[in-house]
Amino acid sequence: MGDDNTKTRAHGIAMHAHENRKEAAMHARGSPEEHAPMVESSRREENAMQAKDVLKSLFGRGKHSTYDASERMGKSQFYVNTIVSQGRMPKLDTMAAVMDAIDYDLLVRSRQDGSEIIIDPPEE
Repeated sequence: MGDDNTKTRAHGIAMHAHENRKEAAMHARGSPEEHAPMVESSRREENAMQAKDVLKSLFGRGKHSTYDASERMGKSQFYVNTIVSQGRMPKLDTMAAVMDAIDYDLLVRSRQDGSEIIIDPPEE
C-alpha cells in the first residue's frame, strides 16, 4: 500500500510541476492582449505589396519591358519575366539588379528620422 501512496504523491507532484511550467510559459509569452500588435502586423503583411507586385507595377507603366531589363542585365530574355511571374520572393540582390536595370534605386528608409540606405545591385 505504501507503494501506491508514493506513486500517487509522485504523480501529484509531477502534475503540479507541469502546471507551474505551463503558467510560467503563459507569463513569459504574455497575455493575449499583448499579442494584438503581432496579429495586426500579420494582417499588414498579408496586405503588403510583394516584391513581384512592385515589379509588375513598374513594368506595367510601359517605360521598360521585362525583356529589355533582362538584356540590360546580361541575362536571357525571359529572366526578369520569370522573376515577375513566379510565386517566390526574389532575393534582395536580384531585386536590386532588376531595379537598376530599369533605372530605379532600391532603398530602405527609416521611419524615425527619414534616413535612407540604397541597396546596390551586385557587382558583375
